[in-house]
Amino acid sequence: MKTASYIPDKAIRFALGVGTPDDIYRCYLMGWDMFDCVIPTREGRHGRLFNFDSKFKGFKLPKNLKRPIFEAPNFYKTLNISNAEFIDDFSPINSQSKIPELRRYTKAYLHHLFKVNEPLGQKLASLNNLEFFADLMEFLKKNK
Repeated sequence: MKTASYIPDKAIRFALGVGTPDDIYRCYLMGWDMFDCVIPTREGRHGRLFNFDSKFKGFKLPKNLKRPIFEAPNFYKTLNISNAEFIDDFSPINSQSKIPELRRYTKAYLHHLFKVNEPLGQKLASLNNLEFFADLMEFLKKNK
C-alpha cells in the first residue's frame, strides 16, 4: 500500500511477477493497476483452469481501505482438467466465455487433449485463463 503511494498519480503502477488472482486482488486494492506474470499461460499449459465461483456475481470490493488486505475473498476456483472427474464431463469448458471454442468444446474433450498431449489442449486452457484474468481486471477497474 505504501510503495504504490510513492508513484505519481498519473503514472501507471506496474507490478511485475504478481499473478495469482488473490495477489492481483490484494495489490489492486493497494494501488497497483497493471500486472505481468506467466501464471495464466503456465497454469494453462499444465491443465489448470481458472473460473469465477458462482458467488462472484454478488461480489463487492471493500471501500476506504485504511490497511492492506491480506486475505482475498473466495471468488474463483481452479480445475485440474487432467483429473479423472472430467472424463465424462460434457459441459462446456466455460459456458460464459466470449470465446466460441470455450463454449463449444467440453471439459471431457479438453481432458482427452491433455491425456494425448495434443497442443490444442494447452492453447484452449491458456485462452480460458487469459480471459479469466482480463475479466478480473475489468471487474476491478469498474468497481473500484
